[in-house]
Amino acid sequence: MEYRGIKFEVVRGSLPDVWKWSVLIGDPQMLRIGEAATEQQAVTQVKQVIDRGLAVQASRQGRNDRSR
Repeated sequence: MEYRGIKFEVVRGSLPDVWKWSVLIGDPQMLRIGEAATEQQAVTQVKQVIDRGLAVQASRQGRNDRSR
């Protein structure tokens, strides 16, 4: 799957009602992982992580641009 140009993965876990998600985000890239009770909750969680990661990157970029 992909959201805002960032690929992520959501898979059903080995236990019932467990969905696992993972995404590489940031600069340098870091692996973020999580679990949710439903596939939709997992997708929502990973999208929130992506949004936060992109916001941090934009904030850092803005600070670097101002310091030049």
